[in-house]
Amino acid sequence: MFHDKQLFEKGFVPYLKGRNKELFVLLGMICISLLSLAPHPYHVSYTEIEYKKESKTLTFSIEVFTDDLENAIKLTYQPEKFFLGSDSLKPETEILIQKYILDKTTLLIDGIVLKGASFLPSECNPDRTVIYFQYNDLPPFSSFSFYSEVLLTLFKDQQNIVEFRNGTSKEKALLNSDKKSVTWKIK
Repeated sequence: MFHDKQLFEKGFVPYLKGRNKELFVLLGMICISLLSLAPHPYHVSYTEIEYKKESKTLTFSIEVFTDDLENAIKLTYQPEKFFLGSDSLKPETEILIQKYILDKTTLLIDGIVLKGASFLPSECNPDRTVIYFQYNDLPPFSSFSFYSEVLLTLFKDQQNIVEFRNGTSKEKALLNSDKKSVTWKIK
C-alpha cells in the first residue's frame, strides 16, 4: 500500500491533502483545547510564608488552581460577573480575591489576630492564580499561627500545603478539612 520511502518523506501524511489537512489540524486544536478544560483530579493549594525579622515583615504567596478559586468566589459571594484567567485583572476582581483570602485565612502572632494586610497585584492565568500579601511593622513575637479554609468549602479532598521560612529554617505543614491550622515557634 505505502512504500517505506513515502512514510519518511518530509510532510507526508497519508490521505490529508489541501483542505483535509487544515481540517485535521483544526480538529486537533479543538481536542487539545477541550482537554485543557477538563477538571483536574486533585485539589491543592500551596502557601509560602516568610518571616523577615530584620524588616519586621511576614510575606505570603498563595497559589491555587484558577478554576477552583473562581468557583469558590462565585459560590461565596455570588457576583454578577466574575472571571479569572486573564493576565490583567480588573480592580473589582482583585477586591473579591482579597476579600476571599481575608475571609478564609486568619493569622495570629502570640495569640493576637493580625489585621491590615497589604496586598500586591495577583498573578493570574488560565491554570493558576497566585495571591501576594504581607504584614509590615510587626512587633517581636515568639509564635505564629496560620489558619486556612481556602477552598475547603468547595472540595472535601482539598489539601493546603503551607511552607514557613524563618531565616535559614524551613518547615512545612499539610492543612485540610480535619486540620485547618498550624503553629510555629519563632527562634
